[in-house]
Amino acid sequence: MRWLAAKFVTLLASPVGVVVLAALDSTVFFSLPFGIDAAVIILAARLQTLWWVAAILATFGSVAGAWLTFWMGVKAGEQGLKRCQPSAEDVRSGRLGHHERGPRWLASSGVKV
Repeated sequence: MRWLAAKFVTLLASPVGVVVLAALDSTVFFSLPFGIDAAVIILAARLQTLWWVAAILATFGSVAGAWLTFWMGVKAGEQGLKRCQPSAEDVRSGRLGHHERGPRWLASSGVKV
């Protein structure tokens, strides 16, 4: 098991791994808390005098991931947003999903949301 963890860290702390991890970290569908930070620190320590390359690679990957998220939003457009939002009729009638009932319950309890 330690061998697998060591290979995983080695892969993510490589130049390609930092770019991929930074890109994934700045998308909507993936998050690894402090993962990119640790990978950049390890890669910068390995590169020694070229430590600044690790920061540039992470920046490049992060911008690429943010662009991917922006592109997905442009492709989804207004229609995609309407599919994700409950209609005004659903809100008035109380037909909301379980994840949307919490804010309504808080508001009815007097808590400003």
